[in-house]
Amino acid sequence: MKKSSYKINMLLIPIILLFFICINSNSAFADDDTKPHFPPILENDSRDKEKDQIKSPVKRSVILFKHKGKCYSGILVNPTDATKEKKYPGVLLLQIKDETPENWMDRMSDLSSEGYVVMAIKYRTYEDVKHALRNLRNLDIVDKSNIGVIGVHKGATEAILLAIRNGKGVKCVVSVSGKPPYEVVGEDLAKKLPCPIMFVHGLIDTQVPSSVSQYLYYNCLDEGKKAKIFILQNARHYFNDAEWSQSQIEFLKFLNLYLKGIPDPDEKEEEKKDK
Repeated sequence: MKKSSYKINMLLIPIILLFFICINSNSAFADDDTKPHFPPILENDSRDKEKDQIKSPVKRSVILFKHKGKCYSGILVNPTDATKEKKYPGVLLLQIKDETPENWMDRMSDLSSEGYVVMAIKYRTYEDVKHALRNLRNLDIVDKSNIGVIGVHKGATEAILLAIRNGKGVKCVVSVSGKPPYEVVGEDLAKKLPCPIMFVHGLIDTQVPSSVSQYLYYNCLDEGKKAKIFILQNARHYFNDAEWSQSQIEFLKFLNLYLKGIPDPDEKEEEKKDK
């Protein structure tokens, strides 16, 4: 009799554990009108600062939020000294579609160490990235008036759409190896862009030729829009870590200019030459 009751009790243990896990997972998601929840399961970035050129320590967290019954998860990386009183500009990173943001944590950390709150989620549709932007803007540590979007490959399409459809909600956009959403907004896309944009592209990209970015870049200039372009001579569609680091040096100047008001040193040099 004791043996049978012991077996029953042992069978109940996993059921009880599963019950508590379900309760905890449900409470981890924020409701539509509340702020995102941050389960503290990722440690601070403790890599060698000299080796990886990390300028300031950053904190990496999992972020969970819910909208209209759909649950989202992603990664948030921010400077460790970010508070309600000391806010930082926000950057929404739209990595390669369907790729998990965990694969981009090191690149996110590198950018965050320059003084940015960086968020990335696993997304599939424009609605997903729209809600991610909304939640990034709602964070207490983010300067809501200075938010940029970086879109990589198909993520660049969503980034440009976010800028066009959110007006002043997006301060600037960086398109990396991207294809502009002409089929959605039409050929007059450059005219509809409400904010500065930077194009980063590999010269020998065979999936989306660099001429695509160059064409839109010159269209933006013709429309009197603020635009910048950087072409990596030996890069293809997908950047390796070295190519990404090289491109980040360039688009960081762009972000610093429009999200922090720090003048672009390259533009200063050009002004000196003109004089």
